[in-house]
Amino acid sequence: MLAAHFADAIDLPTLKRHQDRIRAGLTDIEHRLREHDEQHVGGRAFLHDSLRLLTDAHHAYAHSDDGSRRLANQAFYTRLEITEDEQLCPHLAEPFATIVRETTGGK
Repeated sequence: MLAAHFADAIDLPTLKRHQDRIRAGLTDIEHRLREHDEQHVGGRAFLHDSLRLLTDAHHAYAHSDDGSRRLANQAFYTRLEITEDEQLCPHLAEPFATIVRETTGGK
């Protein structure tokens, strides 16, 4: 637009109108981006906390009291099964199930 103005292809009022339209569009985009970021702040915090817990879950679990272990079990698992041969068969809760599945390639 500026090059067209300097080449006398458009007059100054037309250039200003286009600049105002572009500024309004950029303002709208910036506003939408801020709203989008604000909507996902809680989700990002939840994901960050979840990943932090997964990085050292064993240590946290091993050094917790019974009440905290119970809460951890409720947070990490939907179900803990013990098979007939006394093997533990855990069923991870979200988001941990998705995180582990994605990092292990769906195994």
